[in-house]
This record gives sequence, C-alpha cells and structure tokens, in this order.
Amino acid sequence: MEPRMAFTVRSGLILICLTMLPFFPAKVHSKPKSLRGQIIPTCCPTASNATIRQPVDACFEQMENTFTYCKIHAYILTNKNNAWCVDPRASWLEQRLKRLEKRGISCQTLVKQVNAS
Repeated sequence: MEPRMAFTVRSGLILICLTMLPFFPAKVHSKPKSLRGQIIPTCCPTASNATIRQPVDACFEQMENTFTYCKIHAYILTNKNNAWCVDPRASWLEQRLKRLEKRGISCQTLVKQVNAS
C-alpha cells in the first residue's frame, strides 16, 4: 500500500490563498499623496488584472522604466481613498477608460520628480 500524504486544514488554507492571490487588485507602492482632495500615486511595482468596481475620480499612466522601483507599464485608477495599479492588458480596462473619458476624466502620464537643490 502506498503512503498517503496528509491534507491538513493549514495546507488547504495556504493553497486557497495562493490560488486567489492573482485576483486581488495591486495597490500603489507607497502611501499616495493627496493634492486638493485628489490622490496622486507614487508608483506601481506590480499591477493586477482584477476588476476595479469602486468609483474612480482620476487616472494616471505609469510608463515602463519611469521610476527606479516601479519599472512596469501600468494604469493607476484612484478615488479619494484608494489607488489601484492595473495591468494595461486587463480585458476590462479599455472599456473603463472610455467611460472615464465620457465623464471628462483622461489619464495623466506620471513623470519622475526631479528634486531641485
């Protein structure tokens, strides 16, 4: 008789967590800054394909290699409380960007801040 591998509750929970991880939206790398009530994101080190169902007030586009620690191309959708990093290849993103455009919201390209001495 072949030995059986014991399946514990702990290993089951770990498996579920690892399986669900790609479905959670990625968040902005560091605490976003606020300017006149609008969140200004710093950068996205990772991006997610997960659908953002919350209302969005602003959109930013992070180009590849713009930031040292955030080298990916990503769209950053924000509202007054949150910022989400979205993979540009997300199937739902194009439609969401069109709906934002109809509301007068267009994506601003993020640029690296240069500190003046």
